Amino acid sequence: MKSLVHLLLICFSFSGIASAQEVLESGTWHGDVQLNDSVNLGFLFTLKEGKMTLQNADESIEMSEIVQSGDSFFVKFPFYDSELQFTSIGPVLAGEFINHAKLTNNVFYFRAIKDLAYRFYADAKSSANISGRWQLLFDNEEGVNRSNVAVFRQEGSRITGTVMTPTGDHRYLDGEINGDQFSLSTFNGAFLMVYKGVLEKDGTLRGQIGRAHV
Repeated sequence: MKSLVHLLLICFSFSGIASAQEVLESGTWHGDVQLNDSVNLGFLFTLKEGKMTLQNADESIEMSEIVQSGDSFFVKFPFYDSELQFTSIGPVLAGEFINHAKLTNNVFYFRAIKDLAYRFYADAKSSANISGRWQLLFDNEEGVNRSNVAVFRQEGSRITGTVMTPTGDHRYLDGEINGDQFSLSTFNGAFLMVYKGVLEKDGTLRGQIGRAHV
């Protein structure tokens, strides 16, 4: 009897995994995590053969642990105690990103739409180019910190880059420039960061940061 029960449990487990792969549609997806009332973090990922792969510039994050329970899916991030929880309605996913490493301010609304291959701007176009090395000034209560450097690379309307600060680097930033406005983000399960800004007429960049991290 014990062997029979064990066999039934294994069969049930594998059938759940198979149905998860069948329900989630393969392809490229545009995702959004709402950091606050005014800032959404856009990102791209692919679903294929039961795996979700996030792309941040040159970084790829493969998440193969996808569990289905009823009509809900649970996708765990590698290396961090965080996950995406959502339901699927064909080409739309809706749910939450949860950072279990924090006790407060750790749940964010998440949604995704299939076959949208941009992070922030659909059909982004710009004659401006912000490639290069920039001195970055953060305004804060202590004054102005001049020890930050941003390095951006632009190809067409796509921008990737890194922001280097005394307390650590913000790497694998990825996004677009549309007209004189630009947005970049990175999302790896622990760090959620968005840079939004505008290219001013005097050639300077001005903007804001939205972030959430462990």
